[in-house]
Amino acid sequence: MAEKQREKAPKMSLEEQRKAIEKYEAYTTEMRKKESLSVTKTFKEIFKLQAEPNIVFVPELNCNIKYGYLTTADLLELDDIEDPVLLGQETLFRLWHNGDSTVSREEFDKMDIQVKSYISAAIMRKSPFLSREQLITSQQREGGVTSK
Repeated sequence: MAEKQREKAPKMSLEEQRKAIEKYEAYTTEMRKKESLSVTKTFKEIFKLQAEPNIVFVPELNCNIKYGYLTTADLLELDDIEDPVLLGQETLFRLWHNGDSTVSREEFDKMDIQVKSYISAAIMRKSPFLSREQLITSQQREGGVTSK
């Protein structure tokens, strides 16, 4: 088994190995430094962090908006939505509503798609981990603005 793994492993020159080791050592040194400067937090302290809304500037609207995190329940429910347009709309609604309780379903559904597109693009710039399919594609398909 070990022989098969060695056969599949890419062959590295001594110089490549040296660079890889240096890169790894620099990474571990950086992580040790960060660890030594960090503080220990309890679950409740970390949990409280998610209660704080994120704030993002929407340049096209010249204002900030608050948006929250998606919960596990949100993700499970979003996973059931097959239509990409509906998925994008529902994801944006939940993010925005989770950070700003004044966002109502009724008013959100009546909101201009262009405005939703601006907000989606702003959230994507600040939270790039979110799926572009979830936040942007639906606005593009409905004629909204594309994000960069």
